[in-house]
Amino acid sequence: MIGVGQSGLNFPTYPNPVAPAIPSPPPSGPTSGATSAPPTAYALLSAACRRDGARPRLTWYDNDTGERAELSGVTLLNWVHKTANFMIDELFVEPGVSVSLQLPRHWLTAVWWLAAHTVGAHLEVAAPSSELPAGSFDVAVFGPDALPQFAAVEHLVAVALTPMATGFVGAGRPLPAGMTDFETEVRGQPDAFVGSDDGSTDVGSAALDRARQWSLTSKDRLLAAGPVNGADDLVRDLLAPLAADASCVWIRNPEAGKDVQHAVTEHVTVTTMTAPELPAPGGTSGPIRYLT
Repeated sequence: MIGVGQSGLNFPTYPNPVAPAIPSPPPSGPTSGATSAPPTAYALLSAACRRDGARPRLTWYDNDTGERAELSGVTLLNWVHKTANFMIDELFVEPGVSVSLQLPRHWLTAVWWLAAHTVGAHLEVAAPSSELPAGSFDVAVFGPDALPQFAAVEHLVAVALTPMATGFVGAGRPLPAGMTDFETEVRGQPDAFVGSDDGSTDVGSAALDRARQWSLTSKDRLLAAGPVNGADDLVRDLLAPLAADASCVWIRNPEAGKDVQHAVTEHVTVTTMTAPELPAPGGTSGPIRYLT
């Protein structure tokens, strides 16, 4: 069992980045005839950190490996900062650059999605596949299972998804020429975001709408499992809870018996899984609300 942001990661400011790494809110107050603009994904994450940066915001399980990682708000924000800086400095990503994201349900998938929105990338999200991503992309981000079919393509970012985020170098697994080992390269990036929030407000508006539709509150823990098949899954399973000041529990490789135990352990209150996928746990854990 691991807690991301603890000693094994060897990031100099963990577990908590310095206070300036959490951006200040924009000036507030009524303006003549104006209404507040919808928030970006980055704004929603930053606001959650200002409310309570130490609270767990994303807890992740892999039932096949037995791994568990827990990210507080500031830890998640720190990873987003480093990844956004990496995208700008190493991949030359600017608003409108196209990025293909093919990763499983993993805490680094959440990091990449939030970072890509922050830098204004045009993002296509799909579950890992043996097929090359459809269309033309400036950057492709993929996990270890995709290495063979991507080996002949340039300008690619490989995400090892190893325990403690050690990367391919830490796992002793060399990469083909032209591929970037994300977990290794991202560590030297600043903890504070050096760019500007160029994210679209569309996902923020969608997250707020979903949070209101589901009546989510700060007391909720939302459980989601299975592959990430598109951006809608991330709005539903990550950004909507953040918009409500709630938190998430993600499970890779779902298995009903283990998932029920995770739900009890993590005090889950709501889930985007169905009742057949997640039978109601017994005991005194309280009812789980199934969201549609």
